[in-house]
Amino acid sequence: MAGLIDAIRDLMDNLFHRDPKEIQKRKELRRIADYLKSIRPFYYKPGNPVVLPGFASILYDFAKLLLPIYELLSKTIANQDPKLSGLYKNYLVESRLPGKERDKLKTFTYELIQERILNSVSPEAELKLVGNEFQSIIKLFSTPEFGNFDIEYNQLEKIKSLCKLDYEKILNLFDPKLRLTTPKYKPSFSPVPAEDILNDILDLYYLIWSTELSLGVEKNLLLLLERLNKTNAEASKLSIRRIINRLQQLFKKHLSPTTLLFLIRAIKEDPFYTPKVDKEMHFYLETYKKKLIDQFQHTRDRI
Repeated sequence: MAGLIDAIRDLMDNLFHRDPKEIQKRKELRRIADYLKSIRPFYYKPGNPVVLPGFASILYDFAKLLLPIYELLSKTIANQDPKLSGLYKNYLVESRLPGKERDKLKTFTYELIQERILNSVSPEAELKLVGNEFQSIIKLFSTPEFGNFDIEYNQLEKIKSLCKLDYEKILNLFDPKLRLTTPKYKPSFSPVPAEDILNDILDLYYLIWSTELSLGVEKNLLLLLERLNKTNAEASKLSIRRIINRLQQLFKKHLSPTTLLFLIRAIKEDPFYTPKVDKEMHFYLETYKKKLIDQFQHTRDRI
C-alpha cells in the first residue's frame, strides 16, 4: 500500500511540477516526513510546524541520564582546578601501562634519580641506565595498547561537551517551570514553534553526530570512577554501565544523527541541508609524552 501511495504522489508531482529539482525536493521531503512519523513518541508536526512534546520527553530522559556522567567528569578531567584535571587525564594514559612500568614511572623524579646516582659506583653509568629505563617506558606508548587512545579520549571530550549543553534552557521552551535539579517534578510539555527550537536542535546535532560510546570510552569512564570513588566503586560502575547502555539505545534511533538531521531538514524545508561540523582531532597522548620527556630532560640536566 505504501508503495502505491508513493507512486501516486510521484505521478502528481510529475503532472503539476515541471522542475526536476523541485520534484526531487518534494520527494525527499516526503521521505523525511515518513521517517519522522516512524519515531514514537512523535517529534514533529508540519503545516504550521511545531516540535512536539514527544521530543521534549526523550530529551528530558537524555538530560537526566547525563547528570551522573557530568558529575563524574566535573570532578575529574573537567575539574575546575587545572592541576587536578591534568592528574586525571594523565591517569587515563598511565593506567594502560603494565603495573611494573607504571610504578617505575614514579621513580623519575629529581630526588630519586639523584639518590640512585649518589649511591652508585659509577654515576655516569647509572645516569645512562636511568635514561635507558625511561626510554623503554616511552616506547610502550607506541604499542597497540595505546593505538586507540586519542580516538577514545576525543570521544570522552565530546561526551563532556554533550553533558555541558544547557538542556534546561531547551526544555523550558516546552515547560517553563521545569528544573533538572528537581527529580520528583513531573513535566507538562507543550508544543514549541519549530523555528524557536531549530538552533538548539542544531547545537545538539553538532555534539551528537560523531559521538560514540565505545568500549574504550566506557573503560575510561570506569577508570575515572574507580580512581575517584574507591570505596563504593563496583556499585557505581554498575550504574554507569546501565546509563551507557540506555544512552546507546537513544543514539541508535531517537537521538541518532540521522533523526536529528531529518528533523532539522524538515523544519528548514530543505531535504539537502547539511550542517558544517567540527572534525578537529586533539592528540593528547603526544602532548602527554612531550611533557613527560621535557620533565625528564630538565631533571637530568639538573643532576
